[in-house]
Amino acid sequence: MKREFETLKNVEQIIDVPRPIAVRKDFSCVLVTEHVSGKCFFQFMKTDNGIYDKLMAVAHTLRKLHDGTKTSYHKQDVFAIFTRYWTSSGWT
Repeated sequence: MKREFETLKNVEQIIDVPRPIAVRKDFSCVLVTEHVSGKCFFQFMKTDNGIYDKLMAVAHTLRKLHDGTKTSYHKQDVFAIFTRYWTSSGWT
């Protein structure tokens, strides 16, 4: 996630992307970005006929970004830690 955060920080100067705000260091799978206001996605699905091709282009780009930031991420371990932290903090 830290690498994706840094990549978003770099490209935000070039293209319009949600601004990366933070990465949670004790949970390596959390990346916080800003809220992007605008037309609701559901409205686009109703009105834009070419949305599939556009989404496929975005998905392809995100896949390339993701492939460039692979790590040894073990979801089960991270969420086990998160669950222990969440319950020990009294946030159940």
